[in-house]
Amino acid sequence: MKINQYLEKKKLTRDQFSTMLGVTLRTVYNILSCSYLPNLQVAVKIEEITNGKIKPRHIVEDYNAYRSNKAKAVPRKRGKKIKRAVH
Repeated sequence: MKINQYLEKKKLTRDQFSTMLGVTLRTVYNILSCSYLPNLQVAVKIEEITNGKIKPRHIVEDYNAYRSNKAKAVPRKRGKKIKRAVH
């Protein structure tokens, strides 16, 4: 089960979840978007809050899968850089 699914099932907001975890709302958003891998203490706390439905192993697997898929993505072409006037 993913954290987003758990939050929807339990009707918890991200803000409530961050308070339960003892972390900032930004940290929860970063964990959910797989841009941050929580330390072991936070991962264990997630397991405790979810009564074992989300284990640290699941968080690491989701993070690694996301990172692996992101690395395989074709890089986007960037537009030309615009020089800004210096005043």
